[in-house]
Amino acid sequence: VFFLYLLYLSIPGIVINENIQKELEEKLKKEYNLDFALTPDINYSILPKPHYIVNDVVIFTEKMGYQKEFSQIKKVRIFINQNNFFKMNNIIKKIEIKNANFFIEKSDFDFVNDFLINGFSKNSIKVLKSKIFYKSDEGQIVSFLSLENILIFYDELKKENSLVSKGKIFNIPFTFDWKNDENSN
Repeated sequence: VFFLYLLYLSIPGIVINENIQKELEEKLKKEYNLDFALTPDINYSILPKPHYIVNDVVIFTEKMGYQKEFSQIKKVRIFINQNNFFKMNNIIKKIEIKNANFFIEKSDFDFVNDFLINGFSKNSIKVLKSKIFYKSDEGQIVSFLSLENILIFYDELKKENSLVSKGKIFNIPFTFDWKNDENSN
């Protein structure tokens, strides 16, 4: 029984095809409303939970009609639901972003604001060991945040969006806990 279960868990890894990159990008866009550009180098692992591992990922935003690089990510782990691997219609459970650099400019405030207002997915986003660079209009780095972790999720019980973060700004440790009740403005 254990061997059959392990065989079942390995199905997505056995049948990885060239369309998986596009499928994952579309599902990430639909679930999180973020434009991920995944590389074709996609690996699959069953431990600790079934997930895809993608290296060197980029997130884009739109700036004056063209795509602007918002983030460079070393590793993304896309955890999938293991209800039915035979249909190959894997639903994303959560994503984990590790070693990312986020580049925020004044023009990105609308994007970040929309992301915060439109609500989060019930499937969490976890960001580990990353940095946020705030750039001036001339492209110079003005501020720098070092983040140990960020957890972004929608709490269905409390009906609120939640963003919890830990990191350092100017070498001073901070914790940030932001909640937005969907019933209030």
